[in-house]
Amino acid sequence: MEIIAADKLKKLYANGQGIQSLSFKAGKGEFIGVLGFSGAGKTTLMRLLCGAIFPTGGSLQVMGQNMLAVTRPELARLRRQMTTVYQNFNVVPTLSVAQNVYLGKIGDTSIFSTLKNLLWLSPAEAGKIARLLSLLGIEDKFNERCQELSGGQQQRVAVARALYSEAELILADEPIASVDPATASLILNLFLEVKNNGKTVIMNLHQITNAVQYCTRLLVLEKGQLAYDGPPQLFLASAVYARLSGEKATGVKGEGVYA
Repeated sequence: MEIIAADKLKKLYANGQGIQSLSFKAGKGEFIGVLGFSGAGKTTLMRLLCGAIFPTGGSLQVMGQNMLAVTRPELARLRRQMTTVYQNFNVVPTLSVAQNVYLGKIGDTSIFSTLKNLLWLSPAEAGKIARLLSLLGIEDKFNERCQELSGGQQQRVAVARALYSEAELILADEPIASVDPATASLILNLFLEVKNNGKTVIMNLHQITNAVQYCTRLLVLEKGQLAYDGPPQLFLASAVYARLSGEKATGVKGEGVYA
């Protein structure tokens, strides 16, 4: 099943940065890592995929929705099928950790049910949230307000909220930027489990090692264009890897699209 289809996608800013011309497709159950130097277009791509900004050229289909002609009600419906983990966490500081995680399903319930659960979580929902927090090592923060947490702990809350949503498409913009290596591995393994359950994950990463170890496919952006699209191991043999890492390519050959 095709989840994303981009063809000559373009989004340019006044400074000339952004997405120049990008074509790729993503299917159900993929875990795609997006790599590239700062300014390569990674965050712009994420914002295009979630409908925070809109293309200035080309075409983009997200779960069958044309993002160049999407209406506000259509965008609202689409966003109920996806979730996004941002670099700045986007937690509500004055709400508890459990309440913030519950907001992952805010689009699936009525306003009355949402307010009721924010005031008093049902035992079933509380149990689901507690299990997620336990997996992320912050089960003891269940009732704490997010404003009392460290940056790394808030990032774990954001990840728990995304996993709790059970969305078909998860977009993650540097979800391990504020956590220690052990927690980073824990988070990436959870996303890998989500992928194995048939969900699609697209994640911006800075760390090549993590991208190669956990992702099933890599997209590498250079100056708003696609420089590589293929398996992680073949990326290590490409000139793109050498440019991005400053290291010599492995010399392993195989199929892949790279320059």
